[in-house]
Amino acid sequence: MSHDGDLPLIELFQEEVRAHAAVLNQGLIELESDAANPRRIEPLMRGAHSIKGAARIVGIDRAVELAHVMEDVFVAAQEGRITIQPATIDRLLRGTDLLSELATVTEATAPAWESKHADEISALHTILSAIAQGRTVDETQPAAPSSQTPPHP
Repeated sequence: MSHDGDLPLIELFQEEVRAHAAVLNQGLIELESDAANPRRIEPLMRGAHSIKGAARIVGIDRAVELAHVMEDVFVAAQEGRITIQPATIDRLLRGTDLLSELATVTEATAPAWESKHADEISALHTILSAIAQGRTVDETQPAAPSSQTPPHP
């Protein structure tokens, strides 16, 4: 029996996040200098998709939301509907930083992580969703919370 079979689900999730967040971070840095290369997008899309699925399994909804909208941006770029600009890379790197923090989250601390980052994730979601849809975003204005996101006390 492999050691992985003995690990609690949250530890497997942490390993998954650690690995895919590293791919996202490195890939986004490489994308800055080679944004026209569609082959740079595929691993980013897979990394965001994998984190989304892993977060869904452990029930961290805010991480699912963030990874999903990041994946949407990569899909739109891969399909040629958008070109990823430097400002978008900065937003995607911030999303990656937030997702990277999940590598230290436990079942007990996951709700606090979600609460702490709810507003920032909502703002990123609004901006990245608009970018994925090819809409121009005025990032100098504060992002309005997503209408799908319930207010947090």
